[in-house]
Amino acid sequence: MDNYTEGYVMPLFPTPIYTYKLEDSLYTAVQTELSIAVTDLYSNDTWDQAPNWSATSQFLSNKGDFTESILNRKNMETVSSVIMHHCLAFMKIQNVRPNYKPGFESSWLTLTKPGLSSHIHDHGCSHISGVYWFNTNGDDGDLVLRNSFKALVCNPLGADNAEAQFSPEQGRIVLWPSYLDHGVNENKTSEDRISLSFNIILETGQVV
Repeated sequence: MDNYTEGYVMPLFPTPIYTYKLEDSLYTAVQTELSIAVTDLYSNDTWDQAPNWSATSQFLSNKGDFTESILNRKNMETVSSVIMHHCLAFMKIQNVRPNYKPGFESSWLTLTKPGLSSHIHDHGCSHISGVYWFNTNGDDGDLVLRNSFKALVCNPLGADNAEAQFSPEQGRIVLWPSYLDHGVNENKTSEDRISLSFNIILETGQVV
C-alpha cells in the first residue's frame, strides 16, 4: 500500500452487504407470486422445523432440506428474476469477473412465529446468501450479521464492530457473502414474520 494518510484508521477489509427495497409494480408482482406459495403452506400445514434444531427455531418450507429450491418448485419466475437482477448488481459493484454467472443453489420460505428465532450460522460453501422480507411488522426480530473477524468480539479495538443488525422491512432484499455468520433475533411480537431465504452459487460461464 502507498499514499498513506498519517493518523488515519483504514477500514482495510470491509464486508460487502447489498440491500434494495422493492417498490410499486415490481413489489406488487413479487408479493403476489410469493403469497400463492405462502397460502399453500398455511392451508396444507406443511411448515415444519428442521430435525435436531432447537424447539425455539423457526419453521421452514423445506423442513431443513437445503438442497431444494422453492422458487423452482413453485415456478416463481418473477421473484427469481428480481433476485438474479440484484445479484448481478451486487457482483458488478464488487467488480466480480464477468465470466461468473449466478445460479440458485437453494431457496426456502421461513415462518418465524412469536417466541421463535434463528441461531447464528453460515451457509457453507455457497457464494451469495440473502433474504427478502415478505411479511413483517418491522419489530419481529432483527437480522444479525456477525463480523467475519470473529476475534473482534473480545478485542476492545473492534468490539463495537463485532456485529451489525438490520431491522426487517417488508419488500427489502439483503445480500451478503455466504461465509458470514448470521442469525435472527427472537420474534417478541404477537404476529408471524415470513421471509424468503436463498443461496447463490457463482459459476464460470457467460451471463446470458
